[in-house]
Amino acid sequence: MDGVCKSNNRSLDLCFDSAQDTAPPICEALAPLVKLTVHHPPLLLTIDAKSPLEFVISPIAVSYDFHKADHRSITEELSGLDWGGILDTEDMEVAAQTLSNVLAYVIDRHVPKKLHRNTSRRPWETSELRMLKSGTRAALRKFTRHRTLLLRNYYVRINYEYKRIAKQCFLRYQRGMQRKLKSRPKQFWKLVNEQRHESGLPSSMMFNGDVASSPQDICNLFADKFASVFTDEQLNDNNVALAASTVPHFGQSLSSVDIDENMIARASVKLKTSHNPGPDGIPSVFVKAQIINLLPQLLHVFRLSVTTGLFPSTWKLAHMFPLFEIVILDPLFDHSTEQHGFLPGRSTASNLLCLTSYIFETMGKRV
Repeated sequence: MDGVCKSNNRSLDLCFDSAQDTAPPICEALAPLVKLTVHHPPLLLTIDAKSPLEFVISPIAVSYDFHKADHRSITEELSGLDWGGILDTEDMEVAAQTLSNVLAYVIDRHVPKKLHRNTSRRPWETSELRMLKSGTRAALRKFTRHRTLLLRNYYVRINYEYKRIAKQCFLRYQRGMQRKLKSRPKQFWKLVNEQRHESGLPSSMMFNGDVASSPQDICNLFADKFASVFTDEQLNDNNVALAASTVPHFGQSLSSVDIDENMIARASVKLKTSHNPGPDGIPSVFVKAQIINLLPQLLHVFRLSVTTGLFPSTWKLAHMFPLFEIVILDPLFDHSTEQHGFLPGRSTASNLLCLTSYIFETMGKRV
């Protein structure tokens, strides 16, 4: 109980504090922030804060809106750069990292950003339904305070109307989604993941007591797992030469692939159009739209990679550069007549068919 006397010299206000053993000091506020009343003057309490206060801020995600990208300004800036002096002529890693940094800088300047607020709004809710929902909650709060028959009847009536409209909206959304899935069946798993409120992939993984939640840390855990079951056998040059002698040679190797700008342009056409960027922040739609301005730069980095036999480490975390894989693998696959894995139209069945034919031909020659 506070010790501040009211106008009638009585102390009636109670102050409860569960965080301290003794009551905090209470006095009459000299600069009140509330309206003054005769019987209840404003009070000032002094409480020792043992830990700093934490304010919960609604999470807001920021991303680039590539639908509204200013491609004209992007083209002007990319074509006006002195790429000969920017990209390293010998170090492939430096050249690839510089190219990614320049593209990220251009994107940040000419692609607007958009905010994504995490809301619990259901996809079938309309503005009318949200207004009814707010009105239902307000009616319930009012009825809880006053408990009159008139307020109860009003709450029952508006709650019934809200449920009726909500059912209509949900059935309309359900019928529309069924028609959409019938014409676009690939959207099925997207709908399932939205209902489950997850992407389908685990948000965290554990290995040997280590927990990883970021994509890079999860990849490192996979690398540790693969390394733990890998047998590092020491082979001499004779064993390697013997194993290589049994591999058919088709006259095509990585070092013999001659990359040109036409190959990169054709590979860009095969990229799936997507506005969602990867870890590098560069989506495929940006590459497809600016491929004419990026051909010399990509050709320079690709040739350095083929010459050195190394893949840029900065692109190992990127989603943008399956373009490099298409450029390199297409000419190799064209000459890989005996390969059956990872090729369109090939499978274990075609591999077994070739093996069976080879066995019969060999047996026929020996008879």
